[in-house]
Amino acid sequence: MPIIISELLHKTTIDPREAELLLAFVLKKDWPYIIAYAKDKVDSKVAKTFLSLVQRRKKHEPIAYLTGEQPFFGRDFLVNRHTLIPRPETEILVELVKHRTCHMSRVTIIDVGTGSGCLAATLALECPNAKVVASDVSSAALKVAQQNTERLGADVEFVKDDLLGKKLIQTLTHPLPSLKLREGCRRRGELCFVANLPYLPSSDKKTMMPDVAKYEPAKALFAGRDGSSLVVKLLQQISSLCHSEGVRRVEESSLTKISPLRRLRSFGRNDRIAVFLEVDPRQTKKLAALAHQLFPKHNILIKQDLCGRERFLIIV
Repeated sequence: MPIIISELLHKTTIDPREAELLLAFVLKKDWPYIIAYAKDKVDSKVAKTFLSLVQRRKKHEPIAYLTGEQPFFGRDFLVNRHTLIPRPETEILVELVKHRTCHMSRVTIIDVGTGSGCLAATLALECPNAKVVASDVSSAALKVAQQNTERLGADVEFVKDDLLGKKLIQTLTHPLPSLKLREGCRRRGELCFVANLPYLPSSDKKTMMPDVAKYEPAKALFAGRDGSSLVVKLLQQISSLCHSEGVRRVEESSLTKISPLRRLRSFGRNDRIAVFLEVDPRQTKKLAALAHQLFPKHNILIKQDLCGRERFLIIV
């Protein structure tokens, strides 16, 4: 039996805005439609589908998983329980990388631990001069990331690997195509590492909102006792590219004659390396101190999120 939209919404006990968003999703309309046509009727099938989603939301299942999408940097990204839901603060990471690389004609952006692919796809679209490579240890997450890049028309190369592993190194050391440089640009390029790795201590799960603790993938949230283990390991791996001694400059024509690790080290020594990380604000100062030790010739910067928390660690 048909029911008026406003009456259907009043049947729910969840947040009114969330109820409106869910009904808009079921009707395949945008949110303003629900407000503008609140006196219209919907059929019983729509009402049943909507109320089933409401019941799931009452059990704290995130809206993004119910609708299968989450907005990020003005675009909608597919998400599911294999991927972390993109957060608004991570958009600042895009702005920081974009500001660094938009003027460069030769830059490779490496998104380590890509998850839904929101960073990689957005950077590929916002920085069209850049080559973008993204990796993740989860095959299920990579599948979602690939779907997102296909939907958005973003050019991203994906690799299944754990941090800066062998497969990712081999991908990065493929000879780069000749790039036409803009007038005044230097031929020296940049390897720009970007990562929003799991950075929460496992103890946080006890005090976390059930929306996150019960539904989002633990492997995308937690990293050991203090939460810094993966970030520390990645910093150590990247540092080895900057400080490998006795590696001579190798021309592209001879790159295939040396090992992948030495090849990447050679590339790293002749090109600038930059690192942009989103980290736990509780760990920022500790990680910055480590970065000063690992990258003594680089500038170490800390940037705040919109709430004034020191969330971003930059090495340039």
